[in-house]
Parts: sequence; structure tokens; C-alpha cells
Amino acid sequence: MRKPKTVARAIQRGRSKVQGLPKKAKNYDDLVEIPKALSETTEKTPFLFYNKTAVDNDASRHPRRILLFMSETGRQVIN
Repeated sequence: MRKPKTVARAIQRGRSKVQGLPKKAKNYDDLVEIPKALSETTEKTPFLFYNKTAVDNDASRHPRRILLFMSETGRQVIN
């Protein structure tokens, strides 16, 4: 019999494949582009509110990236 953790991982991989989700990012280089499916709500309204990369003068470090996810309703609440 398979371990519950193994079964849970298999289910998660199956769901990700069916839903067309990308693989989980392991580092900043994997976060090149946020898929449209993850940047919109189920009502197809924008959910990725802010996506900017700050250039750092230190070439040995990864660029700093700011991602802000928020629905329009959430934006109205904080205004």
C-alpha cells in the first residue's frame, strides 16, 4: 500500500496537469512569466495587480521582483 504522502503528491500532480498549472518555481529564474490563468480571478478580472522587477547594481544577485496580487474589490477596500 502506498504512503498517504505519496498518494497526495500524485493527486496534486494530476490536478496541476488537468488545470494546466505550471510546475512550482524552484528559483527566481523559473518565474519568468506569470501565466494568465494565475493572474486573473475566476471571473476573468485582473488579479495580478503589480508586477515589476527592480534592477540591482550588484550583478551577483538576482533582480528583485515585486508581485502584488489583489482583486478589484480588495483594491477598493484599501483605498
